[in-house]
This record gives sequence, C-alpha cells and structure tokens, in this order.
Amino acid sequence: MGGFSAFVISVLLAKHLPAELVSLGRKVEEGRLDPAQLVAVRQTWAQVIAAAEMWKARRASADGSTEVLAAEMPAGSDPWIDTAVAADLLGVSTSRVRQLLRSGALAGRRAGGVWWVHRADCESYLAA
Repeated sequence: MGGFSAFVISVLLAKHLPAELVSLGRKVEEGRLDPAQLVAVRQTWAQVIAAAEMWKARRASADGSTEVLAAEMPAGSDPWIDTAVAADLLGVSTSRVRQLLRSGALAGRRAGGVWWVHRADCESYLAA
C-alpha cells in the first residue's frame, strides 16, 4: 500500500484505531485474543503511517520529483516501530516511551507527529 490511499487510511486509523487498540488490549488481558495479533495490528498501523509520510514528503517536494525527502521514514519500515510497539517490546507504557525519547534516553525520530524508534535501539536500551 502506498500513495494517497495510505494517507487516507492513516487519517481514518488515527481517528478510530486508538480506542480499538484499548479494546484489543483488554481482550489480550482477558485471554480472548492472542497478543501476537495485537502486535501485528500495531505494526501494520506503523507501516501505513510510514507509507502516508512517504507520500506526503514526495508531494511536498518543491521540484515535483519523486525523490525521497530526508524527513520521511525509510522504505520497508519493518525496523522502524511506533511508540505502541516499542512499549510492548520494552514492557512499559507508550507515555514512558515518549518520555524516554524526549529525554534522549532512547533514540528515535519524529515524523508527521509520530515518534518512530528503530527496533534495534529498543533492544540496546533493554540490554543496558
């Protein structure tokens, strides 16, 4: 998925998915949903956001080229995860992940209002 469709879907997901994630989290806690399914939903959401950011960055390119701008997330964003996935990996809340990012204790970058963390940086943080 990419282009304008990724942008539209990311807007819809941003509006509706956070509440659904809370509901899915409760189902995991109650044993009615496999935790891997919740992680998969969060990773897919992160990939949609990355694709939307790529489209926005290309569209904003002053010369109209399709050259990737530095502000967008890398293609094949698998190593890049959002704060929800990072929180799962670190065993903390999403607010704590954002706090670690703002303080510099955890490396990451912000694109389109979303914090992105490299999966390897989470693993390094855990190892420290």
